[in-house]
Amino acid sequence: MNIDGVKSSYRGDSEGRNNLFPIFLKLENLNTLIVGGGNVGLEKLNAILNNSPQAKVTLVAPEVKQEIFVLQKAHKYLVILQKKYQTSDLENKQLVLVATDNKELNNQIKAEAFLANILCNVADTPNECDFYLGSVVQKGSLKLGISTNGKSPTVAKKIKEVLNEALPETDLEQLLDNVGEIRKSLTGDFQQKIIELNNVTKSLVLDKKASNMSEDMIPQLELATQGLNLVDSLAFIADKFAGNLAFSTSLGQEDQVITDAIFKNDLPIRVFTLDTGRLFQESYELLDLTRAKYKKPMEVFFPENSSVQNLVNSKGMNSFYESVENRKECCFIRKVEPLNRALAGVSIWITGLRAEQSEGRNELSAFEFDASRKIIKFNPLINWHYDEVLDYLKTNKVPDNPLHKKGFISIGCQPCTRAITEGEHPRAGRWWWEDSKKECGLHSN
Repeated sequence: MNIDGVKSSYRGDSEGRNNLFPIFLKLENLNTLIVGGGNVGLEKLNAILNNSPQAKVTLVAPEVKQEIFVLQKAHKYLVILQKKYQTSDLENKQLVLVATDNKELNNQIKAEAFLANILCNVADTPNECDFYLGSVVQKGSLKLGISTNGKSPTVAKKIKEVLNEALPETDLEQLLDNVGEIRKSLTGDFQQKIIELNNVTKSLVLDKKASNMSEDMIPQLELATQGLNLVDSLAFIADKFAGNLAFSTSLGQEDQVITDAIFKNDLPIRVFTLDTGRLFQESYELLDLTRAKYKKPMEVFFPENSSVQNLVNSKGMNSFYESVENRKECCFIRKVEPLNRALAGVSIWITGLRAEQSEGRNELSAFEFDASRKIIKFNPLINWHYDEVLDYLKTNKVPDNPLHKKGFISIGCQPCTRAITEGEHPRAGRWWWEDSKKECGLHSN
Protein backbone atom coordinates (compact mmCIF):
# COMPACT_ATOMS: atom_id res chain seq x y z
CA MET A 1 0.00 0.00 0.00
CA ASN A 2 1.62 3.24 -1.12
CA ILE A 3 0.62 6.27 0.92
CA ASP A 4 3.37 8.61 -0.26
CA GLY A 5 2.04 12.14 -0.44
CA VAL A 6 -1.02 11.40 1.70
CA LYS A 7 -1.50 13.89 4.54
CA SER A 8 -3.11 12.04 7.39
CA SER A 9 -4.22 15.32 8.98
CA TYR A 10 -6.63 16.04 6.08
CA ARG A 11 -10.17 15.04 7.04
CA GLY A 12 -12.52 17.48 5.36
CA ASP A 13 -12.82 20.58 3.24
CA SER A 14 -13.64 24.21 3.92
CA GLU A 15 -17.38 23.40 3.82
CA GLY A 16 -17.04 20.79 6.55
CA ARG A 17 -17.92 17.82 4.35
CA ASN A 18 -16.73 14.36 5.28
CA ASN A 19 -14.25 13.39 2.56
CA LEU A 20 -13.35 10.01 4.01
CA PHE A 21 -13.70 7.13 1.58
CA PRO A 22 -15.51 4.14 3.16
CA ILE A 23 -13.94 0.79 2.44
CA PHE A 24 -14.56 -2.72 3.77
CA LEU A 25 -11.46 -4.84 4.27
CA LYS A 26 -11.04 -8.61 4.29
CA LEU A 27 -8.85 -8.65 7.38
CA GLU A 28 -8.30 -12.39 7.08
CA ASN A 29 -6.18 -11.53 4.01
CA LEU A 30 -4.18 -8.82 5.79
CA ASN A 31 -1.79 -8.70 8.73
CA THR A 32 -2.77 -6.25 11.43
CA LEU A 33 -0.62 -5.01 14.33
CA ILE A 34 -2.00 -3.57 17.56
CA VAL A 35 0.45 -1.91 19.91
CA GLY A 36 -0.96 -1.66 23.42
CA GLY A 37 -2.54 -4.18 25.77
CA GLY A 38 -4.67 -1.93 27.99
CA ASN A 39 -8.31 -0.87 27.80
CA VAL A 40 -7.89 0.97 24.50
CA GLY A 41 -6.01 -1.95 22.95
CA LEU A 42 -8.78 -4.29 24.11
CA GLU A 43 -11.41 -1.99 22.59
CA LYS A 44 -9.61 -1.91 19.23
CA LEU A 45 -9.15 -5.68 19.29
CA ASN A 46 -12.82 -6.30 20.08
CA ALA A 47 -13.87 -3.97 17.25
CA ILE A 48 -11.79 -5.99 14.81
CA LEU A 49 -12.70 -9.49 15.98
CA ASN A 50 -16.41 -8.74 16.33
CA ASN A 51 -16.51 -7.82 12.66
CA SER A 52 -13.81 -10.16 11.33
CA PRO A 53 -13.46 -13.22 13.59
CA GLN A 54 -10.82 -14.73 11.26
CA ALA A 55 -8.67 -11.58 11.20
CA LYS A 56 -4.92 -12.13 11.55
CA VAL A 57 -3.90 -9.85 14.39
CA THR A 58 -0.63 -9.50 16.34
CA LEU A 59 -0.84 -7.60 19.62
CA VAL A 60 2.37 -6.26 21.17
CA ALA A 61 2.57 -4.87 24.71
CA PRO A 62 4.68 -5.42 27.84
CA GLU A 63 1.50 -5.64 29.90
CA VAL A 64 -1.62 -7.32 28.58
CA LYS A 65 -5.10 -7.38 30.14
CA GLN A 66 -6.44 -10.79 31.06
CA GLU A 67 -9.50 -10.26 28.81
CA ILE A 68 -7.17 -10.23 25.80
CA PHE A 69 -5.79 -13.64 26.69
CA VAL A 70 -9.38 -14.88 26.97
CA LEU A 71 -10.07 -13.62 23.44
CA GLN A 72 -7.02 -15.49 22.19
CA LYS A 73 -8.60 -18.81 23.17
CA ALA A 74 -11.51 -18.16 20.78
CA HIS A 75 -9.48 -16.66 17.93
CA LYS A 76 -6.69 -18.86 16.64
CA TYR A 77 -5.22 -16.11 14.43
CA LEU A 78 -4.64 -13.74 17.35
CA VAL A 79 -0.97 -13.65 18.36
CA ILE A 80 0.08 -11.96 21.63
CA LEU A 81 3.68 -10.82 22.10
CA GLN A 82 4.16 -9.69 25.68
CA LYS A 83 7.11 -7.37 25.16
CA LYS A 84 8.02 -3.81 24.27
CA TYR A 85 7.39 -2.56 20.73
CA GLN A 86 10.25 -2.82 18.23
CA THR A 87 10.46 -1.49 14.68
CA SER A 88 10.74 -5.07 13.42
CA ASP A 89 7.18 -5.68 14.61
CA LEU A 90 6.01 -3.74 11.53
CA GLU A 91 7.45 -6.32 9.13
CA ASN A 92 4.82 -7.90 6.85
CA LYS A 93 2.06 -5.76 8.32
CA GLN A 94 -0.47 -3.80 6.28
CA LEU A 95 -2.33 -2.08 9.12
CA VAL A 96 -1.20 -0.85 12.53
CA LEU A 97 -3.31 0.45 15.41
CA VAL A 98 -1.50 2.33 18.17
CA ALA A 99 -3.22 2.14 21.55
CA THR A 100 -0.70 3.26 24.16
CA ASP A 101 -0.70 6.27 26.50
CA ASN A 102 2.92 7.04 25.59
CA LYS A 103 2.72 10.01 23.19
CA GLU A 104 6.40 9.78 22.24
CA LEU A 105 6.05 6.09 21.39
CA ASN A 106 2.89 6.76 19.45
CA ASN A 107 4.64 9.38 17.33
CA GLN A 108 7.55 7.01 16.72
CA ILE A 109 5.29 4.20 15.52
CA LYS A 110 3.34 6.58 13.33
CA ALA A 111 6.51 7.85 11.66
CA GLU A 112 7.92 4.36 11.15
CA ALA A 113 4.63 3.12 9.70
CA PHE A 114 4.59 6.04 7.27
CA LEU A 115 8.11 5.21 6.06
CA ALA A 116 7.11 1.56 5.63
CA ASN A 117 3.96 2.47 3.65
CA ILE A 118 1.73 1.03 6.36
CA LEU A 119 -1.64 2.61 7.16
CA CYS A 120 -1.79 3.70 10.78
CA ASN A 121 -4.48 4.55 13.33
CA VAL A 122 -3.41 6.33 16.53
CA ALA A 123 -6.07 6.12 19.24
CA ASP A 124 -7.72 9.40 20.24
CA THR A 125 -5.57 11.37 17.80
CA PRO A 126 -7.68 11.92 14.66
CA ASN A 127 -5.09 14.10 12.89
CA GLU A 128 -2.56 11.26 13.11
CA CYS A 129 -4.87 8.63 11.59
CA ASP A 130 -4.81 7.31 8.05
CA PHE A 131 -8.08 5.51 8.78
CA TYR A 132 -10.73 5.27 11.49
CA LEU A 133 -12.50 2.31 13.04
CA GLY A 134 -16.07 3.52 12.62
CA SER A 135 -19.10 2.27 14.51
CA VAL A 136 -20.54 -0.71 12.67
CA VAL A 137 -24.13 -1.91 12.42
CA GLN A 138 -24.49 -5.54 11.33
CA LYS A 139 -27.70 -7.41 10.56
CA GLY A 140 -26.93 -10.76 8.97
CA SER A 141 -25.04 -10.06 5.75
CA LEU A 142 -25.79 -6.34 5.87
CA LYS A 143 -23.04 -4.19 7.37
CA LEU A 144 -23.16 -0.39 7.73
CA GLY A 145 -20.18 1.73 8.75
CA ILE A 146 -20.79 5.06 10.52
CA SER A 147 -18.29 7.92 10.50
CA THR A 148 -18.47 11.39 12.05
CA ASN A 149 -15.15 12.36 10.46
CA GLY A 150 -13.40 11.72 13.75
CA LYS A 151 -15.38 14.45 15.49
CA SER A 152 -17.61 12.47 17.83
CA PRO A 153 -17.32 8.70 18.39
CA THR A 154 -20.09 9.05 20.98
CA VAL A 155 -22.55 10.30 18.36
CA ALA A 156 -21.54 7.47 16.02
CA LYS A 157 -22.23 4.92 18.76
CA LYS A 158 -25.64 6.47 19.45
CA ILE A 159 -26.58 6.25 15.77
CA LYS A 160 -25.45 2.64 15.83
CA GLU A 161 -27.81 1.90 18.73
CA VAL A 162 -30.73 3.50 16.91
CA LEU A 163 -30.08 1.54 13.70
CA ASN A 164 -29.61 -1.72 15.56
CA GLU A 165 -33.07 -1.31 17.07
CA ALA A 166 -34.70 -0.15 13.84
CA LEU A 167 -33.41 -2.72 11.34
CA PRO A 168 -35.13 -6.17 11.32
CA GLU A 169 -32.50 -8.86 10.90
CA THR A 170 -34.62 -11.68 9.44
CA ASP A 171 -36.41 -9.66 6.76
CA LEU A 172 -33.20 -7.93 5.67
CA GLU A 173 -31.41 -11.23 5.25
CA GLN A 174 -34.23 -12.55 3.09
CA LEU A 175 -34.13 -9.36 1.01
CA LEU A 176 -30.38 -9.73 0.48
CA ASP A 177 -30.80 -13.39 -0.48
CA ASN A 178 -33.49 -12.46 -3.01
CA VAL A 179 -31.40 -9.68 -4.54
CA GLY A 180 -28.43 -12.04 -4.67
CA GLU A 181 -30.45 -14.56 -6.65
CA ILE A 182 -31.61 -11.81 -9.01
CA ARG A 183 -28.01 -10.73 -9.53
CA LYS A 184 -26.97 -14.29 -10.45
CA SER A 185 -29.71 -14.49 -13.07
CA LEU A 186 -28.85 -11.24 -14.85
CA THR A 187 -27.16 -11.61 -18.23
CA GLY A 188 -25.86 -9.35 -20.94
CA ASP A 189 -23.92 -6.11 -20.77
CA PHE A 190 -24.34 -3.38 -18.16
CA GLN A 191 -27.16 -1.68 -20.05
CA GLN A 192 -29.10 -4.92 -20.32
CA LYS A 193 -28.68 -5.60 -16.59
CA ILE A 194 -30.08 -2.15 -15.82
CA ILE A 195 -33.14 -2.92 -17.96
CA GLU A 196 -33.68 -6.25 -16.21
CA LEU A 197 -33.30 -4.68 -12.77
CA ASN A 198 -35.81 -2.01 -13.72
CA ASN A 199 -38.29 -4.73 -14.60
CA VAL A 200 -37.68 -6.48 -11.28
CA THR A 201 -38.03 -3.33 -9.18
CA LYS A 202 -41.09 -2.13 -11.10
CA SER A 203 -43.25 -3.80 -8.46
CA LEU A 204 -42.10 -1.17 -5.97
CA VAL A 205 -43.81 1.44 -8.11
CA LEU A 206 -46.79 -0.77 -8.82
CA ASP A 207 -47.45 -1.23 -5.09
CA LYS A 208 -47.90 2.52 -4.85
CA LYS A 209 -50.16 2.61 -7.89
CA ALA A 210 -52.25 -0.25 -6.55
CA SER A 211 -52.90 1.64 -3.33
CA ASN A 212 -54.60 4.38 -5.40
CA MET A 213 -57.32 2.07 -6.72
CA SER A 214 -60.82 2.87 -5.51
CA GLU A 215 -64.41 1.75 -5.94
CA ASP A 216 -65.15 5.02 -7.75
CA MET A 217 -63.37 3.69 -10.85
CA ILE A 218 -65.80 0.80 -11.35
CA PRO A 219 -68.61 2.68 -13.16
CA GLN A 220 -66.08 4.01 -15.69
CA LEU A 221 -64.71 0.52 -16.32
CA GLU A 222 -68.18 -0.98 -16.66
CA LEU A 223 -69.14 1.67 -19.20
CA ALA A 224 -65.92 1.27 -21.18
CA THR A 225 -66.24 -2.53 -21.45
CA GLN A 226 -70.00 -2.66 -22.05
CA GLY A 227 -70.76 -4.73 -25.13
CA LEU A 228 -67.17 -5.98 -25.54
CA ASN A 229 -66.56 -9.69 -25.99
CA LEU A 230 -64.13 -11.66 -23.82
CA VAL A 231 -60.98 -10.96 -25.83
CA ASP A 232 -61.74 -7.27 -26.42
CA SER A 233 -62.54 -6.62 -22.77
CA LEU A 234 -59.32 -8.33 -21.67
CA ALA A 235 -57.36 -6.36 -24.26
CA PHE A 236 -58.88 -3.09 -23.02
CA ILE A 237 -57.99 -3.82 -19.40
CA ALA A 238 -54.50 -4.97 -20.38
CA ASP A 239 -53.90 -1.71 -22.22
CA LYS A 240 -55.34 0.56 -19.53
CA PHE A 241 -53.46 -1.14 -16.68
CA ALA A 242 -50.37 -2.25 -18.58
CA GLY A 243 -47.94 -4.17 -16.40
CA ASN A 244 -50.21 -3.80 -13.39
CA LEU A 245 -52.71 -6.63 -13.68
CA ALA A 246 -52.74 -10.39 -13.22
CA PHE A 247 -54.98 -13.38 -13.84
CA SER A 248 -55.19 -16.12 -11.21
CA THR A 249 -56.09 -19.52 -12.60
CA SER A 250 -57.18 -22.57 -10.63
CA LEU A 251 -57.04 -24.55 -13.89
CA GLY A 252 -60.82 -24.94 -13.73
CA GLN A 253 -62.89 -24.83 -16.89
CA GLU A 254 -63.71 -21.12 -16.63
CA ASP A 255 -60.07 -20.29 -15.98
CA GLN A 256 -58.96 -22.39 -18.95
CA VAL A 257 -61.28 -20.28 -21.15
CA ILE A 258 -59.61 -17.06 -19.97
CA THR A 259 -56.13 -18.59 -20.22
CA ASP A 260 -56.81 -19.52 -23.85
CA ALA A 261 -58.06 -16.00 -24.63
CA ILE A 262 -54.99 -14.42 -23.07
CA PHE A 263 -52.36 -16.70 -24.53
CA LYS A 264 -53.86 -17.20 -27.98
CA ASN A 265 -54.14 -13.44 -28.48
CA ASP A 266 -50.75 -12.61 -26.92
CA LEU A 267 -52.33 -10.30 -24.37
CA PRO A 268 -49.77 -8.80 -21.92
CA ILE A 269 -51.39 -10.25 -18.81
CA ARG A 270 -49.44 -12.11 -16.12
CA VAL A 271 -50.90 -15.55 -15.42
CA PHE A 272 -50.29 -17.39 -12.17
CA THR A 273 -51.68 -20.32 -10.19
CA LEU A 274 -51.46 -21.63 -6.63
CA ASP A 275 -50.08 -25.03 -5.70
CA THR A 276 -51.45 -25.88 -2.25
CA GLY A 277 -49.45 -29.10 -2.07
CA ARG A 278 -52.68 -31.14 -1.95
CA LEU A 279 -53.92 -30.93 -5.55
CA PHE A 280 -55.06 -33.81 -7.74
CA GLN A 281 -52.41 -35.37 -9.94
CA GLU A 282 -54.69 -34.56 -12.90
CA SER A 283 -54.42 -30.86 -12.02
CA TYR A 284 -50.63 -30.96 -12.14
CA GLU A 285 -50.76 -32.77 -15.49
CA LEU A 286 -53.18 -30.14 -16.84
CA LEU A 287 -50.77 -27.37 -15.81
CA ASP A 288 -47.96 -29.00 -17.78
CA LEU A 289 -50.24 -29.64 -20.75
CA THR A 290 -51.40 -26.00 -20.81
CA ARG A 291 -47.84 -24.70 -20.65
CA ALA A 292 -46.83 -27.02 -23.47
CA LYS A 293 -49.74 -26.01 -25.71
CA TYR A 294 -49.34 -22.25 -25.47
CA LYS A 295 -45.63 -22.07 -24.68
CA LYS A 296 -46.31 -19.21 -22.30
CA PRO A 297 -45.14 -18.70 -18.70
CA MET A 298 -47.49 -19.57 -15.84
CA GLU A 299 -46.12 -18.64 -12.43
CA VAL A 300 -46.72 -21.04 -9.54
CA PHE A 301 -46.98 -19.75 -5.98
CA PHE A 302 -46.56 -22.05 -3.00
CA PRO A 303 -47.53 -21.69 0.68
CA GLU A 304 -44.85 -20.74 3.19
CA ASN A 305 -43.03 -23.90 4.30
CA SER A 306 -42.90 -22.90 7.96
CA SER A 307 -46.65 -22.20 8.12
CA VAL A 308 -47.56 -25.58 6.63
CA GLN A 309 -45.04 -27.32 8.86
CA ASN A 310 -46.42 -25.69 12.01
CA LEU A 311 -50.01 -26.51 11.02
CA VAL A 312 -49.31 -30.18 10.34
CA ASN A 313 -47.11 -30.61 13.42
CA SER A 314 -49.71 -29.04 15.71
CA LYS A 315 -52.98 -30.33 14.21
CA GLY A 316 -52.13 -33.21 11.89
CA MET A 317 -52.41 -33.69 8.14
CA ASN A 318 -56.23 -33.54 7.92
CA SER A 319 -57.33 -31.09 10.60
CA PHE A 320 -59.70 -29.45 8.08
CA TYR A 321 -62.20 -32.30 8.55
CA GLU A 322 -62.62 -31.43 12.23
CA SER A 323 -64.24 -27.98 11.98
CA VAL A 324 -64.98 -25.11 9.64
CA GLU A 325 -62.46 -23.01 11.55
CA ASN A 326 -59.72 -25.57 11.01
CA ARG A 327 -60.61 -25.85 7.33
CA LYS A 328 -60.47 -22.08 6.87
CA GLU A 329 -57.13 -22.01 8.66
CA CYS A 330 -55.74 -24.57 6.21
CA CYS A 331 -57.20 -22.65 3.26
CA PHE A 332 -55.66 -19.43 4.49
CA ILE A 333 -52.19 -20.96 4.83
CA ARG A 334 -52.25 -22.91 1.59
CA LYS A 335 -54.23 -20.51 -0.63
CA VAL A 336 -55.00 -17.06 0.72
CA GLU A 337 -51.51 -16.11 1.91
CA PRO A 338 -49.82 -17.21 -1.35
CA LEU A 339 -52.51 -15.35 -3.31
CA ASN A 340 -51.80 -12.17 -1.37
CA ARG A 341 -48.13 -12.46 -2.29
CA ALA A 342 -48.97 -13.09 -5.93
CA LEU A 343 -51.20 -10.01 -6.04
CA ALA A 344 -48.67 -7.65 -4.46
CA GLY A 345 -48.46 -4.51 -6.59
CA VAL A 346 -51.46 -5.46 -8.75
CA SER A 347 -54.28 -3.02 -9.50
CA ILE A 348 -56.55 -5.36 -11.48
CA TRP A 349 -57.11 -8.97 -10.49
CA ILE A 350 -58.76 -11.05 -13.25
CA THR A 351 -60.77 -14.08 -12.12
CA GLY A 352 -62.92 -16.80 -13.65
CA LEU A 353 -65.90 -16.30 -11.35
CA ARG A 354 -69.39 -16.89 -12.75
CA ALA A 355 -72.60 -15.77 -11.09
CA GLU A 356 -74.32 -19.17 -11.27
CA GLN A 357 -71.45 -21.01 -9.54
CA SER A 358 -72.89 -20.42 -6.08
CA GLU A 359 -75.46 -18.38 -4.16
CA GLY A 360 -72.71 -16.13 -2.85
CA ARG A 361 -71.63 -15.28 -6.38
CA ASN A 362 -74.94 -14.62 -8.12
CA GLU A 363 -74.93 -10.99 -7.05
CA LEU A 364 -71.43 -10.26 -8.33
CA SER A 365 -70.75 -7.84 -11.19
CA ALA A 366 -68.09 -7.78 -13.87
CA PHE A 367 -66.08 -5.39 -11.71
CA GLU A 368 -65.85 -5.64 -7.93
CA PHE A 369 -63.75 -3.69 -5.44
CA ASP A 370 -61.70 -5.86 -3.08
CA ALA A 371 -61.42 -3.51 -0.11
CA SER A 372 -59.09 -5.75 1.88
CA ARG A 373 -56.51 -5.79 -0.90
CA LYS A 374 -57.44 -2.38 -2.33
CA ILE A 375 -57.63 -3.74 -5.87
CA ILE A 376 -60.38 -4.15 -8.47
CA LYS A 377 -61.47 -7.63 -9.50
CA PHE A 378 -62.48 -8.15 -13.11
CA ASN A 379 -64.77 -11.12 -13.72
CA PRO A 380 -65.12 -11.28 -17.53
CA LEU A 381 -67.20 -14.50 -17.43
CA ILE A 382 -69.57 -13.36 -14.69
CA ASN A 383 -72.65 -13.67 -16.92
CA TRP A 384 -71.59 -16.76 -18.85
CA HIS A 385 -73.60 -19.96 -18.46
CA TYR A 386 -71.92 -23.31 -17.97
CA ASP A 387 -72.96 -24.48 -21.46
CA GLU A 388 -71.12 -21.49 -22.95
CA VAL A 389 -67.97 -22.49 -21.09
CA LEU A 390 -68.16 -26.07 -22.36
CA ASP A 391 -68.83 -24.90 -25.92
CA TYR A 392 -65.79 -22.56 -25.86
CA LEU A 393 -63.53 -25.33 -24.56
CA LYS A 394 -64.69 -27.73 -27.26
CA THR A 395 -64.63 -25.25 -30.15
CA ASN A 396 -61.17 -23.91 -29.32
CA LYS A 397 -59.70 -27.29 -28.30
CA VAL A 398 -58.65 -25.98 -24.89
CA PRO A 399 -56.94 -28.45 -22.51
CA ASP A 400 -59.42 -29.64 -19.88
CA ASN A 401 -59.14 -31.62 -16.66
CA PRO A 402 -60.38 -35.21 -17.25
CA LEU A 403 -61.91 -35.18 -13.74
CA HIS A 404 -64.68 -32.92 -15.04
CA LYS A 405 -66.12 -35.82 -17.03
CA LYS A 406 -66.12 -37.93 -13.85
CA GLY A 407 -68.43 -35.59 -11.97
CA PHE A 408 -65.84 -33.21 -10.52
CA ILE A 409 -67.29 -29.90 -11.69
CA SER A 410 -65.54 -27.65 -9.15
CA ILE A 411 -62.04 -28.94 -8.41
CA GLY A 412 -59.88 -27.84 -5.50
CA CYS A 413 -57.57 -29.80 -3.21
CA GLN A 414 -57.86 -33.58 -3.49
CA PRO A 415 -58.89 -34.26 0.15
CA CYS A 416 -61.56 -31.54 -0.01
CA THR A 417 -63.22 -32.39 -3.35
CA ARG A 418 -65.59 -35.19 -4.37
CA ALA A 419 -67.62 -35.85 -7.49
CA ILE A 420 -71.21 -34.64 -7.46
CA THR A 421 -74.29 -36.62 -8.35
CA GLU A 422 -77.00 -35.64 -10.81
CA GLY A 423 -79.02 -32.69 -9.56
CA GLU A 424 -76.45 -31.53 -7.03
CA HIS A 425 -75.11 -27.96 -7.10
CA PRO A 426 -71.76 -27.66 -8.98
CA ARG A 427 -69.96 -26.72 -5.75
CA ALA A 428 -71.63 -29.39 -3.62
CA GLY A 429 -68.50 -31.50 -3.96
CA ARG A 430 -66.33 -28.91 -2.25
CA TRP A 431 -65.94 -29.45 1.52
CA TRP A 432 -68.97 -31.74 1.25
CA TRP A 433 -68.91 -32.53 4.98
CA GLU A 434 -69.65 -28.89 5.84
CA ASP A 435 -72.84 -26.88 6.02
CA SER A 436 -71.15 -23.65 4.94
CA LYS A 437 -70.99 -21.14 2.09
CA LYS A 438 -68.45 -23.34 0.26
CA GLU A 439 -65.79 -20.63 -0.03
CA CYS A 440 -62.11 -20.88 0.84
CA GLY A 441 -61.51 -17.18 1.45
CA LEU A 442 -59.81 -16.26 -1.82
CA HIS A 443 -62.79 -14.21 -2.90
CA SER A 444 -63.97 -13.04 0.50
CA ASN A 445 -63.96 -9.28 0.86
